[in-house]
Amino acid sequence: MNNLLLIVLLTLATFSFGQGNSAYDQRLMIHFTEEQLAQMPRSKLEAITYYYCESYYLDDSHVIGFDIQSFDVSKYEELRRESVDFSFTNDQGLIITLIAKEKYLPKAAPKKS
Repeated sequence: MNNLLLIVLLTLATFSFGQGNSAYDQRLMIHFTEEQLAQMPRSKLEAITYYYCESYYLDDSHVIGFDIQSFDVSKYEELRRESVDFSFTNDQGLIITLIAKEKYLPKAAPKKS
C-alpha cells in the first residue's frame, strides 16, 4: 500500500510540474541545457527564470491544446514596450501580454550578492 501511494505521489508531482526528469522548467530548457542551468549562479538562474516564465501573461482560453511549457517569450521580445504593457494575439489565437521593460527588467537582472 505504501509503495502504491509513493508511486501515485511521484506521478502527480511529475505531471504537476511538467518537468519529466528535469529539475528545471521546460521553458528554460528551450535555451539552456540542464548542465548549464545547474552551474549557473543562483541570482542569474532566478533572473532568467523570471524572464522566460513570468515576464508575460497568457490567455489561452481560445486555444485548444496549448502547452505553456513550449512557449518561448523571446520570439516576441521585439514587440515589448519600454513603459507600457503590450497585448496582442498571435497566429494561434493566444493572447500574450508582455510586461513593460521598466517593470520586468529590475526583476530579470541578476542581483549582486
